[in-house]
Amino acid sequence: MEDDFQNKSDSFMAWLRQQGASISPKIELADLRSRGAGRGVVATADIEADEELFTIPRSAVLTVENSELFTRLRGQATEERMETLPVHDFRADFLDGLGPWVSLILVMMYEYLKGPESRWWPYFDVLPSKFDTLMFWSSDELDELQASA
Repeated sequence: MEDDFQNKSDSFMAWLRQQGASISPKIELADLRSRGAGRGVVATADIEADEELFTIPRSAVLTVENSELFTRLRGQATEERMETLPVHDFRADFLDGLGPWVSLILVMMYEYLKGPESRWWPYFDVLPSKFDTLMFWSSDELDELQASA
């Protein structure tokens, strides 16, 4: 199990670099499960103010525009046809009509369900499977945080 956790982390970092990301040697992706967390970025050396720690090209960021779903919804357009289609009009008619969050969630679901065939699978593979943050607590659990005075 430990090896699988580390293998997924290593695969993610290799994938980031393959996508053109640059990552400072002063940080690393660490296993923080012993601290009640999952993965986290930690400093391995002193970091100067305003020092760049990483860059990720826009093409490596999952967006509505760079998901395969966007092309599929446009009728699996060929490169030539894509140049003649009014992209803005198409998005306004469908994806933009869903709103920015719903359209992104739709794209994420599509890419996630593709599994290892998705370009972004190494990213999905390192995401936590469950969260224990206030955002996901029930009203009763949140009420427990109230002062008893």
